[in-house]
Amino acid sequence: MSLPPGPSDPAIVQTLQWFLDPIDYLEELHGKYGDIFTLSVGWNFSPIVFVSHPNAIEKILTTRQEHFQGELETKKFIEPFIGASSLVTLIGERHAQRRKLLKPQFHGDQVSSYSRWICDITEQFIEHLTPGIQFCACSLMENLTSKIAVDLLLGESKNQDLQKLDALLKELLSIVTTPFSATWLFFPALQQDWNQWSSWGRFVRLQKQIDAAIYKEIAERRKNNDVALNDILGLMMSARDEHGKTLTDRELRNELLSLFFSGYQTTGISITVVLFWIYHLPNIYQKVMAELDTLGSDPDPMAVAKLPYLNAVCQESLRIFSVTPITSMRSVVKTVDIMGYKLEPETKVTCCFHLTHQRPDIYPEPHKFKPERFLERKFSQYEYLPFGGGNRRCIGEALALLEMKLVVGTILSRYHLELCDRLPLKTQRRSFLLAPASGVKMRLLGRR
Repeated sequence: MSLPPGPSDPAIVQTLQWFLDPIDYLEELHGKYGDIFTLSVGWNFSPIVFVSHPNAIEKILTTRQEHFQGELETKKFIEPFIGASSLVTLIGERHAQRRKLLKPQFHGDQVSSYSRWICDITEQFIEHLTPGIQFCACSLMENLTSKIAVDLLLGESKNQDLQKLDALLKELLSIVTTPFSATWLFFPALQQDWNQWSSWGRFVRLQKQIDAAIYKEIAERRKNNDVALNDILGLMMSARDEHGKTLTDRELRNELLSLFFSGYQTTGISITVVLFWIYHLPNIYQKVMAELDTLGSDPDPMAVAKLPYLNAVCQESLRIFSVTPITSMRSVVKTVDIMGYKLEPETKVTCCFHLTHQRPDIYPEPHKFKPERFLERKFSQYEYLPFGGGNRRCIGEALALLEMKLVVGTILSRYHLELCDRLPLKTQRRSFLLAPASGVKMRLLGRR
C-alpha cells in the first residue's frame, strides 16, 4: 500500500510531538509535504492520512459511505466519557437515524428560545467579579458555559444532585486538563485503578456519581410524566423516531454527556479567544462597540445575534484559533483516489481544517485577525470548517454560535473590561482540545 509521505521519525516520537505541540507540528509538516501527508500517531501508532486541500476535503466528506465510514478507533478515546451509543460514537445508518431524531432540538425557534437565558446567566457571572482584580478569562468562560450547558440540558433544577452535577462534570474533565494527566486517553494500558495514585480510578468514581444523578433525574421525570419540559433532556425524552420509538435511559445519558463535553469547553475557549482579539486590537473593539450601540442600552438578544460585524469577529476567531484542529477520522471502506494517492481499505483519513484555515490562497495574510474577510466573501463549507463537515458536522453549531455572540455582546454592551496580557496567543493541549496557554488575563473596570 502506497501512503502519502510523512516524517521518518519513530511512531512514538511522532505521537509525542502531535500530543505536546500539535499546531507547530502540523504547520511544519505542511511546509515539508504539502496538502496531504501521513502521521503515525495514537494509542496504536497506526498511520493516519492528514488532508487539508478543500477539494480533497469535499471528496472525503461527500463521498458515499461505500468509500468512507466513521472511524471506530476514534471511539476508543471518547467512549470513557460519553459511552458507546451517542451521536458522536455511532456510525452508519444508526448515526443518521439518531441525528435526524435530535436535529430539531438544535435549530430554528428552539435555539432562539434559549437566547434570553444565555444573556441572564452571563450577566450573573460578570456581576460577581470584583472590579480591578485580575481574572483568568478562559477559566471564567468555561465556568460560564458549563453553567449554561447544564441549565439548557437539564433546566434550573432544585434537585440537590443536579446542583452538584456541574461541579462533578468539570472535575471529571479536570483529570485530563494537562498533557501529562491525559496520557491514559491515548494509551489504554494506563487505564488502571491505583487508588489515590490513579487518574483513571478517580475518573471512574466521579463518573459513577454523575451517572447516579442523571439516571435519578430521568427516572423521576418518567415517574411524574415530566418528559415535555422545555430543556434539552425533556425534548430528547419526548422525541420519537419514524417508528414511534424513544431513546432509552442509557441513550439519554450518553447524549447528555456527549452534548456537555463536546459543547461547554469548546465554546468557553472560543469565547475567550474572541474576547482576546476584541480587546487586543482597538480598531476591532471600536467597530464592535459602534455596532452594539446601535441597538440601545437593553438590546434584544436575537438582534445582537444578527449583528454582521460581531458575527464576522466570531467567525474569524474560529478560523484563526483551532480549538480542535482536525475532524473525526474516517476509515476507507473501498479503494479511493485522494490527491493522486490510491488509499486502500482500512486506511485512516482525517481532514485538517486548521491547515485549511491557514491557506493564503483562501485567506490572504492568514495569521492576521481580519473579520472583514467574512463580510467581503462567502467561504464554501470545505474552505471553512470550524464545526467539521459532512454528515458528522457538529449538531450544536447554531447553538454554539448563538452562545458565543450573546455572551460577548452582553459583556461588551454592559461592562468595561481590559486585557492584562497582550502576549501572542500560544496553544496548549487540553485533553482533546487546544486552549490559550496563558488562559488570557483580564480585569473588570466597572459597568458601562
